[in-house]
Amino acid sequence: MSRLLLRLAGAAALAALSAFSALAQHLGDVSPSTVVQQVFAGQTTPALSPIPTSSLPPKVCIPTNGSPCGITNLGQTFHYFTYVTSSAGCVVDFAIQGSYDGIKFFNISADANFNPSFVIAGATGGISAQGFFPVIAVNLASISNCPSGVSGFYSGTSSALISTFGVFQQSTGIRQSLFQNANFSLGAAFNGTSAAPFNTTGGKIYLICTVTCGAGAQFSILTVPSPPMTAQTIATYSVANVTTLQVFTVPSVTAQYVEVFIASGSFASSNASMYYEFDVPGTPGATSNLYREINSNTSTQLRTGEGILDRVVVNNAGSAWTLQIFDSLACNSTAIAGATAFTIPVAGSVLSYNVQFNTGLCLLTAGTTPGSLTVSFR
Repeated sequence: MSRLLLRLAGAAALAALSAFSALAQHLGDVSPSTVVQQVFAGQTTPALSPIPTSSLPPKVCIPTNGSPCGITNLGQTFHYFTYVTSSAGCVVDFAIQGSYDGIKFFNISADANFNPSFVIAGATGGISAQGFFPVIAVNLASISNCPSGVSGFYSGTSSALISTFGVFQQSTGIRQSLFQNANFSLGAAFNGTSAAPFNTTGGKIYLICTVTCGAGAQFSILTVPSPPMTAQTIATYSVANVTTLQVFTVPSVTAQYVEVFIASGSFASSNASMYYEFDVPGTPGATSNLYREINSNTSTQLRTGEGILDRVVVNNAGSAWTLQIFDSLACNSTAIAGATAFTIPVAGSVLSYNVQFNTGLCLLTAGTTPGSLTVSFR
């Protein structure tokens, strides 16, 4: 009887030990896992960090130029990448990427980028992302004017919270790099589509070319709506053939995504760089309108593509001066006001519309003596 009791007690002890071991193993799977390593060292060319040959135990890797290190995956779900350039004029563009098969990679972060033409700061920065993926990598998408290269460091953990603000977060959805030191030809759509972080296109585009941008160059901003709707042009901008910074104001139009398209000319040898900085709802930039004064008899195309006509203020009525307002690209066809020209009312009058146009905003003024109108639109 005593032997039987001993056997039963032993079996119970083994079962308890087995259960404890299984529980310990389970806790080990979900407990905090941290990876800290250098990925790039003096890297001078674009590169994607490779897949490590093994992850358990972590393989020691020392990166060199042309041979970055793969990121060890211990199950971390919060990812941080910091970089330091070694040359004053470096232009770089990084993104943290994920993959399910180690072949197809996709961005899981916004781009971390530095271009001294736009940013008055030290050539350092960082980016973060979250989520579990079987393969984690860092993509150095572009680098130029950086003879001594760039170094980058990865830190990953499974027990942290990511802040979307702060000095470390160099790039967010509000500030997006469209391209860096790139060349494009006529009719090219570049950077695919960009998310509009607040479902509005309002913001500013910053453009600079290291070589003059090219005579006659133009680019358009298009919405990228959900099917079955088709893309619409919001605005088209003419680019000055210079090397200085150019700033373009983009009107606020409801859209989830936007695309930049070269409408004419090219940036074929200009090494152009462009940022899109979106207006935050509630800020003056997001709520203000554009304006134009009209003081002659002319056809004035204020906007191509869709937008909002707010109001027309009469500064000076002129003499027998008339007005027509069209939703078109040639001051004809669809009339917003004045299918038949009407006489502009007395000075101080405000013609309030607050209506959306789809094709473009065009005003046609005619008459004996022109006065002055201020048109408010976005």
